[in-house]
Amino acid sequence: MNLNSVQQTAVERIVESYLSGSRLALIQMAQGTGKTLVARAALKRIAAKKQTLSVAWIYERDAELSYQLADSNKAPEPLKVTYLKYSQLISGIASATISYDAFDVLLFIEPTRVAEDLEKVTAYFSGFKLLFSSVLSTPPFFSANQQHLIFSYTFDHALADGLTLSLALQSKLSDLSNRLDNDFATEEVSEGLKRAQEDSRALNEVLTMLLEGKVSVDDIRGMQEKRTQLKTFQRLLNDASFFRSRIEGGAGPESVWQKFFQENQWIFGFGLNYLFNTPLQDGRLEQVVAGHSVKGAGKRVDALLSSNGMISSLCFAEIKTHEKPLLRQVSTSYRPGAWAISDELAGGIAQLQRTVQVSMENLKTSLTVKDDEGFDCGEKLYMYKPKSFLVIGTLAEFTNQNGSIHEDRFSSFQMFRNALSDVQVITFDELYERAKGLIGPAAELSS
Repeated sequence: MNLNSVQQTAVERIVESYLSGSRLALIQMAQGTGKTLVARAALKRIAAKKQTLSVAWIYERDAELSYQLADSNKAPEPLKVTYLKYSQLISGIASATISYDAFDVLLFIEPTRVAEDLEKVTAYFSGFKLLFSSVLSTPPFFSANQQHLIFSYTFDHALADGLTLSLALQSKLSDLSNRLDNDFATEEVSEGLKRAQEDSRALNEVLTMLLEGKVSVDDIRGMQEKRTQLKTFQRLLNDASFFRSRIEGGAGPESVWQKFFQENQWIFGFGLNYLFNTPLQDGRLEQVVAGHSVKGAGKRVDALLSSNGMISSLCFAEIKTHEKPLLRQVSTSYRPGAWAISDELAGGIAQLQRTVQVSMENLKTSLTVKDDEGFDCGEKLYMYKPKSFLVIGTLAEFTNQNGSIHEDRFSSFQMFRNALSDVQVITFDELYERAKGLIGPAAELSS
């Protein structure tokens, strides 16, 4: 089957997620962008790596399902697919006729019919659950499991790709015109016209999205701006001289990242899985937490965000730099195979934990946001067990110039942060990859 670059990227993400041992993966793909093609290709890739692969393909329209699954060649023997409607799946679970380990992979296409039961269904099965949906807010299960979102390709992405395609198409047609003027071979020009016709058809589909109001011009501009900022993020990570040039006055290097994240709050809001986070107090990430107001003297925290849920809750963050080490920079391990964390990592965690502790003591369970003159802004925040995260270092610390991973060092860091219950540690390169995933393959293609 022929897949475009976007679909190929989606397939690779799915296969990587499965092979990493993950039990759940969410895919957002706009209608008409090839969910079925991607699902089928990913299953074949996975099946090729195993002797057998049992799959439950769960969809509401089985007649269309059979057609969509049909291929020019019969499915490979290792891939055994069972087609189920959502009602059949729920009934099988209730009657225990479908066991929890019946399938290696459960594939859900647009699971809106079983939205209320998704939590129960996914918890019941031990296999790899792969869910495709056009819109992340439907069903709510997607919004509640953002950390498992491994690929997103929205109408915005499709439209942005369409604009890039438009420029490429113009260039291609101009080149074909020159070829005709210079008497190039008819077959060569004919092939070029066929490819241009395919590009034109794809471009028309994208423009139809715009005309039907599925995306807006503002959506396009916002996407393009995020792409530009993503490139800046990459330069800050990889170009030391560029990073140093962004340090202003007597400020420290941490201020570069704080300013960048301040100007690109979408990275925090989505890249760290806090889907509905917004900054408090006129958009400033850096806040002071003391008493029952975020005004006045107190413990500073680099990012104080509020969750726009029915009941707002606080989220704390400390932002270090990508140059801070994660492990102690010593030649020998603390014990065979065990490497100690760096003072910077330990200090950042202690600083964040102390901030949360002091804040909880002062704020009790709620906080009233006040303006510069001390007046109540009408916003109340509730804090029972606030989320907190530390952004520090990069995973490049565990690789050499050949890209080989120092497994003992990496596993020491990974096991340490996985054992933390109240602080999420994320590296700058991980944050970059998540932000890139939000922009989608369009960002990679355009660059």
